[in-house]
Amino acid sequence: MPGHLDELLARIRTLQEEVEEEYRQKRSVWETKRRVLAGDLARQQRRYKIGLFRFLRRSSLLAILTSPVIYLGWIPF
Repeated sequence: MPGHLDELLARIRTLQEEVEEEYRQKRSVWETKRRVLAGDLARQQRRYKIGLFRFLRRSSLLAILTSPVIYLGWIPF
């Protein structure tokens, strides 16, 4: 009986090590994909970025004049 339990415990340890190794591999692949995606998103953001003065020049006068009033709503009284 004790030999049977030792065998089961050894199989459990082996399976646990296999699961942990599979998890490490999947996590490594996920981290690599996340880094690539973050780089792609940063490149796209730089490509479509416009400066403040260009943004203000393209905005309507009404939007420029009403934006301070809208943002004052964020300040609690």
